[in-house]
Amino acid sequence: MNVALLIGIAGYERLQSLPACSNDVGCIKQIIQATGKYDRVYTIEGQASAVELKDRVRGVASELQSASVGELFFYYTGHGHYSDELYFCPSDF
Repeated sequence: MNVALLIGIAGYERLQSLPACSNDVGCIKQIIQATGKYDRVYTIEGQASAVELKDRVRGVASELQSASVGELFFYYTGHGHYSDELYFCPSDF
């Protein structure tokens, strides 16, 4: 089974909002679906705090725990931060 996880964080509490990120996820989702390659496509969009984002990603991982995943396509659009490591920024960053 091939899986796609698409994350687009558009709304932020302390950073500039990025409204195009929701559109980005929608466009990538259409492309992914058009390929017919991915059996499951999960999306996380809009505004998600660190706790919410982690819970949703854990939920996807839990759902797929017993599945035989051949390929995982991961897409993130939103703010990021780099300080010796790369961080994907949730809405409450």
